[in-house]
Amino acid sequence: MIKYFKYLSFQWQAKNLHAIHSPFLFLLIKDAVYKNALPKKPQLEINKNDLLLLSILYYLQIETVFLFQGDKSFDQLLSKYQVFQPSTKIVHPNEVKINLNPIGVYILNELSSIGQGLAFLKKIHREESYFVIIPHLRASKGQMDFLKSIPLKEKGCVILEFYPFALLIFRQECSSEYFKIRKWGSFR
Repeated sequence: MIKYFKYLSFQWQAKNLHAIHSPFLFLLIKDAVYKNALPKKPQLEINKNDLLLLSILYYLQIETVFLFQGDKSFDQLLSKYQVFQPSTKIVHPNEVKINLNPIGVYILNELSSIGQGLAFLKKIHREESYFVIIPHLRASKGQMDFLKSIPLKEKGCVILEFYPFALLIFRQECSSEYFKIRKWGSFR
């Protein structure tokens, strides 16, 4: 029952497309969240939250994904993404030596502490755009605590919180903002 009220509270506070003023974010939400950006309806069995995540990854044309911890469900999800983007490379921590920069999206799952997550964000910070996904927001208190601890002081950090996960966008062209986004359209 408490989960239901948390979900209703999220929906009440969440914004729709018209609250977004950045052209990049507006198009991202319009074309990947409110519509399915995947080129064809997947023949695979995919739940609506995973479908939303795949749509966002496809819209952003992500070619390299860093998976913070081995996670069977994310390995399966990313193999489904490779159906649409066969050239996508999935990198695990044991495969990375020093340079984490050419990676397009980082999936920070199963963080052991807030400090671990913040240290990792500091380590990967760079000038060009990159994206971070924080999954399992409602399944793990640690994930939600980490999301709330991310400092929005620096220019260019935009957080889009969907109910099951959050997408952090680091772009110098954006001002720092935090949005809770309602999902409509093909992901209901």
